[in-house]
Amino acid sequence: MTFEIFLLTGVLLGGLSLISFLSALIDGRRPWVAALVLVIAAGLIFLAARRRPGGLVWQDFPDAVWTFLAAILN
Repeated sequence: MTFEIFLLTGVLLGGLSLISFLSALIDGRRPWVAALVLVIAAGLIFLAARRRPGGLVWQDFPDAVWTFLAAILN
């Protein structure tokens, strides 16, 4: 698996977990699942950074999106 898959999955899970975290806090519930998913998302982003030669920079994200979409569509 390439680093693009790990990066995009981590970013997507991170965004969803933040929404879930805020929803749980507003409803007065404990955000256990959201916190767990946020830790998993952080681990995926860390794994993507470790697999990318030279590390990750912000400019890699748009290239990763287009590379991932091209791999799916082809």
